[in-house]
Amino acid sequence: LKTGQITFDPQNGQPPATLDILDGNYEGKAVVGKNKVMISSMTKISMKEKMKMDGPGYDAMVEVNALPPRYHNDSQITRDVEDKDNTFNFEVSAK
Repeated sequence: LKTGQITFDPQNGQPPATLDILDGNYEGKAVVGKNKVMISSMTKISMKEKMKMDGPGYDAMVEVNALPPRYHNDSQITRDVEDKDNTFNFEVSAK
């Protein structure tokens, strides 16, 4: 991804770690243990394009995730973060 965010959520009451993605790279710290991974890449489109209809106010720009829900809202991706340097690479597709 050119730009985006990746979130490592331990889902145990501890706050998730959200890291910025720039030119396909990200760096930061996540909670040790099993984490649910969510990836997003926001883009702006017109409300007209999003809703597939026209009308007053539909020229306004809104942010939408360019990635399918399987990478964010419906993510089943997990990684086990260890107490050492970890490297996790992810292949994503807008389809």
